[in-house]
Amino acid sequence: MITKIIVLGIYVAILFLIGIIASRRVKSMSDYYLGGKKMGFWAVAFSARATGESGWLLIGLTGMGAIAGYSGYWVVAGELLGFLYPGNLWPKSSKECQTATSL
Repeated sequence: MITKIIVLGIYVAILFLIGIIASRRVKSMSDYYLGGKKMGFWAVAFSARATGESGWLLIGLTGMGAIAGYSGYWVVAGELLGFLYPGNLWPKSSKECQTATSL
């Protein structure tokens, strides 16, 4: 039990240290909300994708599984296809059509 408390204390200390270091870089509200506009598009894209997936997988999918039971497993296949299609096929088809995006 004491080991768990020590590990938790070290974890919280690391989080506070990260917060203190990050707070020294923030000079204005724009820095806080927009990261000083220094974040690359990959960081923003991964953050947006992770936020959406986290919300859906933790809340939506578990609730649907509780209501639908085993018959709700089709959603997992749809989720995998929905994740793989945009990530793998759209960039290829976009290059073939020579289209440009806002990124």
